[in-house]
Amino acid sequence: MSLANFLSDLMTWWPDELKKAFGSRVRPQAPVADATVRLVRSGAEISVGGGTPHLAAEPSQIVPLLQTLSGGRRRKGAAAVVIEPERYLKRPLAAIRLPRSRVTAMALLDLQSATPFNPDDFFILAARFDERIRDSSYYTVRKSALVPVVEGLRAGGWRVASISLSDAGELYPVDAVSLRDVLGVSAATRLSERTVSIGLATAAAGLVALFGAAHWRYSVAGVEVAAQLEAAESQVRELRAVLSARDAKIAQIGAVRDEKKGTVPVVRIVEEMSRAIPDHTWLTEISVSGDMVRFAGFSASAASLIPLLESSPLFSAPTFMEPVVRVVNQEGERFSIAMKVENGDG
Repeated sequence: MSLANFLSDLMTWWPDELKKAFGSRVRPQAPVADATVRLVRSGAEISVGGGTPHLAAEPSQIVPLLQTLSGGRRRKGAAAVVIEPERYLKRPLAAIRLPRSRVTAMALLDLQSATPFNPDDFFILAARFDERIRDSSYYTVRKSALVPVVEGLRAGGWRVASISLSDAGELYPVDAVSLRDVLGVSAATRLSERTVSIGLATAAAGLVALFGAAHWRYSVAGVEVAAQLEAAESQVRELRAVLSARDAKIAQIGAVRDEKKGTVPVVRIVEEMSRAIPDHTWLTEISVSGDMVRFAGFSASAASLIPLLESSPLFSAPTFMEPVVRVVNQEGERFSIAMKVENGDG
């Protein structure tokens, strides 16, 4: 579908469908005309101001008869052309209302394939939107029957205000496309329509360009945001690792502090042992592990050490780890004792 057809459908068919959807109750009326030219089988019936119709057998008789019926007035008026059923052929296309461009295409195909007529010899007319019409049909009128009437009216100074189709006693004005096909289009009208089409096309192109630019900028912004988000996530992971390491250090320090709080300082242990152990005893080794103290040495009386250590508030359960022995060439008895450090408050 060409852009011109698309714009035409958009500006005619869609508003018509909206009117139908919202239930418009206003029937389109043909423009007010000073005279009516009704095309019938025998010629044209002419009436002025709603008066009695008079028959003009030939198109050349229409204007003189109009002049006579209008009293010979100099100012020419507007004429409404009405086409009776005997002067047209109506053919249905679809049970729904179609866009005008689709009606034209289907009508040409139907006229070529289903009738013996030459499409170049006929006007393809369609009725204007009307709530009385629910389907799509087209009307064919011989150009040889309509063109002389239109040209004769123009030559006589009369303006064709409207063209209507008489169907089952009702009048249906033709749409703008049909009216343009019959009456032609002036240079000014063509320029105006072309200007409107160019303006709409330019606006559509502008909207497409604007949408494209917005989409491009959105895509670029999305890439930048994704990069920034990835960098931020990397920084967050590094920060979390640092925080986790810090928390582990803090927990380790806290554990050491807690352990230290419940542990007697080695200096305190050594001081208490120096106080409890008599002078005739000397130590050769000492080790502290947790709340256990192990030490060894020589004493003049190793057995006397146990009661002395038991009397200390800092030590409990002193026990010989090995049998006490007297070493040759050494003074005193060799001993090895293990005891528990009771608490750090004593």
